[in-house]
Amino acid sequence: MKTVSKKGQMGFQAVVISIVVVAILLLVAVLIFSKVGSSIDQTDMTAAENQTIDNIKGTTLDAFDLVVIGLIVLAAVAILAVLFMLGGRGKTG
Repeated sequence: MKTVSKKGQMGFQAVVISIVVVAILLLVAVLIFSKVGSSIDQTDMTAAENQTIDNIKGTTLDAFDLVVIGLIVLAAVAILAVLFMLGGRGKTG
């Protein structure tokens, strides 16, 4: 009988929990960012300061987009892992 080492492998349940936790944290981060971003008073700022704030907002929104892509990739990896387990892939003899 061959024993399979689980070293370095994440269980399916852990992947699902990770996806859910990251999705919830992303929603909270977007909510906080929208509240903070809308409360910044830019009336007395110079053009350079306004440009800096716009750059920060744009970069933050790009980071949120990348997190969503990361969640999609993680979900795809989880689906592939389930399909390989169901298909009996990796079994020997």
